[in-house]
Amino acid sequence: MDGDFSVSSRHTRGGWLEEPIDSAILPRVEAVPGVDRVETLRLVSGYHYGAARVGLLALSDGFFTVDHYGPWFVEGRASDALPAVRKGDAVLVSENFSRLHGVEFGQQLVMNTPEGELDLPVAGIVVDYTSDQGAIVLASRLYTAQWRDPTVNRLHVYTSSSREPAAMRAALVHAVRDREDLKVLSLSSLLEYHSSHVRRAFALAGSLELLMLIVTFAGIVDVLASSVNDRRREFALLSVVGADSRLLTRSVMAESAVLISTGICLGIFGGAVSAWMWVEFHWTWLLGWILELHFPWQSTARAALLAAVVATLATWGPARAATRVDTMEALRSD
Repeated sequence: MDGDFSVSSRHTRGGWLEEPIDSAILPRVEAVPGVDRVETLRLVSGYHYGAARVGLLALSDGFFTVDHYGPWFVEGRASDALPAVRKGDAVLVSENFSRLHGVEFGQQLVMNTPEGELDLPVAGIVVDYTSDQGAIVLASRLYTAQWRDPTVNRLHVYTSSSREPAAMRAALVHAVRDREDLKVLSLSSLLEYHSSHVRRAFALAGSLELLMLIVTFAGIVDVLASSVNDRRREFALLSVVGADSRLLTRSVMAESAVLISTGICLGIFGGAVSAWMWVEFHWTWLLGWILELHFPWQSTARAALLAAVVATLATWGPARAATRVDTMEALRSD
């Protein structure tokens, strides 16, 4: 996700990846006034490596710079690896590719191509989320030569600051106006396009949170109502010795506060442990992705506060019920 604008197909293959387009459109985009350079991206999402279908990511030279790609390196030196990858003398592999397929840094990687077997060293292991089965990153020129495929999925356009973004986009649209299958998006629009798909995937998260609040409310009411009913004689005796309704209410509220605090602490602890296990183990070995754990402090605080408010509201009814216990009837029944 780099550049100022992207030019790609309007059509996708049922997901986020745009259909390939002919790279012959590249000179027309480069000729637009105000365009500094154009980089290309080609992704083959189902390349067969052994029995797995991995991602094959071909990038143009401009992506293979230390400033751009260096921060993604997990193993290897970006300053040594990137020139070799740019020349087509080496490849990069993703973290999950290395782990799932046992390919280590410095090892030779053998790939089958239409031009024959390709044997290149792994110059680095990088962070990449192209495929859950792993990804191989290589230079565009190497991919075009070995796979006989001149298409690209996306053109990343870098522009000068001398033109307004709206005017620049209009010029790019005009340059490809005869291609109705193409779209031109600003980087912010492209990010919003992908973010919308992520939000759609997690659209039910809010409903689940609401369901948990309803369960919390019902659970607190049930536990405290049962407790108040079982302790009718205790509340009656307290009333006999002079306890007023405010004292009874506060006693039930204090009991509920302990219950709520314990529940929230156990929930945070259990959720943190579960999240750590999912990120560090389950997600990697079951789904193939390698992620970094970033604890959501703000979301946790918001959820804990919301749960505390809902639980406190749930205690009000049972607390009031404790003050309405008929003293004589409670003493006789027990």
